[in-house]
Amino acid sequence: QWIQRKIGELEILIVPDSGFTDKDLNYVIQETIKKVGTDNMDITTKTVEYKDLIYTSRGKFKLIVNLNK
Repeated sequence: QWIQRKIGELEILIVPDSGFTDKDLNYVIQETIKKVGTDNMDITTKTVEYKDLIYTSRGKFKLIVNLNK
C-alpha cells in the first residue's frame, strides 16, 4: 500500500509473505521510483500486518492512499 501523508513523502506498507527478502524489498522500492521519478519523493517502507492497512468505509483495500490535506 502506498501512502502519502505529506507532499514529497511516500510510505510503502508491505505485508510480507514467508519468502519475502531484502531483494524483494529493493524491487518494490525501485519499481516505485520508476513510477514517481527520482529526487522528488522521500520513500520509506514498513512491514505490517493486514489489519494495519487502510481500507475504504466498505472494507475494500485501497492500494494508493493520499492523506495530504
